[in-house]
Amino acid sequence: MRIDPLSHDPRFRILLEVYPHDIDFLNRVLEATDGLGLVTTLDRRLGRVVIWVTPDTRAEVITLLDSFPRTIKIIDQGTV
Repeated sequence: MRIDPLSHDPRFRILLEVYPHDIDFLNRVLEATDGLGLVTTLDRRLGRVVIWVTPDTRAEVITLLDSFPRTIKIIDQGTV
């Protein structure tokens, strides 16, 4: 089943690209932060992922991504 993150409410997603070898690191960081978000890989080859958030955790996840120790590119913050 393919996930189309753009079809979901933008308050619940953040689309980004990371180096493919950093996907697991990103996932582990999010898991270690008490479930602030859930990482789903959309295209492993391109390093494209979506982080599923709640409106209450969105700002904290964005702050975490702004200071992330690896190179990331936020494609869509899904703000409303």
